Amino acid sequence: MYKEQFEKGKKVAEQLRKDKKAQKEASEAEEKVVTEEVVMKAQEEISTNEPEQQSDGNVLDRLRELGQLRDDGIISEEEFQAMKKKLIDNF
Repeated sequence: MYKEQFEKGKKVAEQLRKDKKAQKEASEAEEKVVTEEVVMKAQEEISTNEPEQQSDGNVLDRLRELGQLRDDGIISEEEFQAMKKKLIDNF
């Protein structure tokens, strides 16, 4: 009886590991989608702003927002640099 229960316990533990792994993968996939949406929205906002519509304060605010996104790990350093360049070029 002990061996039988032990084998059942091993199966339950294995199923729990699989469930946890699946949840982690789903969470990572969702986080990636959210990150991509944030990056796309930021890039879209940068590209749609006309130079004459951007004030000094607005550009600085956008740069701060981009810096915060980079610091939070939402965008990479390369994405930050590309978006910063677009902002400055449009200014």
